[in-house]
Amino acid sequence: MTLTSHQHAGGPDVAVSLIAAELGRVRDLLVSQLTSRGGTEEVERLLKYVGQRGGKMLRPALLLLSGLAAGALTDKHIRAGAIIEMIHTATLLHDDVIDGGQIRRGMPTVNRMWGNEPAVLVGDYLLSHAFCLCTGLDREPARIIAEATTQVCEGELTQITQKHNWDLTEPQYIEIITDKSASLFAAACRVGAHLANGCPSLCDQLAAFGLSMGVAFQITDDLLDLTGDESRAGKTLGADIDNDKPTLALIHLLGHCDQARRAAIQALVEADDRREELSAALSAAGSLDYARDKARRCIDRSLDILGCVRPSPARDALGALAGHIVERTR
Repeated sequence: MTLTSHQHAGGPDVAVSLIAAELGRVRDLLVSQLTSRGGTEEVERLLKYVGQRGGKMLRPALLLLSGLAAGALTDKHIRAGAIIEMIHTATLLHDDVIDGGQIRRGMPTVNRMWGNEPAVLVGDYLLSHAFCLCTGLDREPARIIAEATTQVCEGELTQITQKHNWDLTEPQYIEIITDKSASLFAAACRVGAHLANGCPSLCDQLAAFGLSMGVAFQITDDLLDLTGDESRAGKTLGADIDNDKPTLALIHLLGHCDQARRAAIQALVEADDRREELSAALSAAGSLDYARDKARRCIDRSLDILGCVRPSPARDALGALAGHIVERTR
């Protein structure tokens, strides 16, 4: 059966209503881990601040819905969901230091409030607690999470080393975002299905769904960095351009320029306060539409994969989450 994004009415809030109680337990467990053990009042305030900045919980939602699509949810799903979200939050803390982010999840970033050093260390704190929680899981889900975390770090490292590389190709870009972003989506779906005793083929299908959805998510996130509204996005935008990171729309534009135009675009990217001008150039060249279409095709692929999964409310909710991705840049 082939699904389409139009079959899934409602936004992400409707999709996660199926697992609202379990998602609340995931959030409670995560917050409980952000408690100092003998630290100062300032450390307590810092950790409490991180716990208050709750995000969309998209990755734990994928884990829980994949579990429901495969069988029944257990306490281990709650633990695994908290682990996945803690790892994701740690990467955001580190990203904000690297990119100089000032707003995240609609609030001032930790590095803005306390400085870069505490922000890095809180990220490390979260990672260490995540792997402590992993000891309460069976070997296989713990291995999946550990490997995905390594893949995320490798993707981030590769992206950093490719700053200023205006010859980066589209396949290289896709490989980077698959590692740094989509791999955690795939791991969440695989772990959720595995913990519900899903058969190997179902675990593979849901992981493939998550991977393709994750690629689409990162493409749209990169588009939002260029064209989005900070008040709606809830985070600092323009970081990719400010840090000279090639993203898909820019790769497309540079690949369709003559030498003189290419040099002018590179100069525009490396100049200050050029986000609006660059966005206009990308729009005029059809590069923004190209990236949006690429994201849509990734979502279509994820829905095709999901169509092979047994029909259920959980499957429909997964499809709704995927379908919402293509709406994020509109």
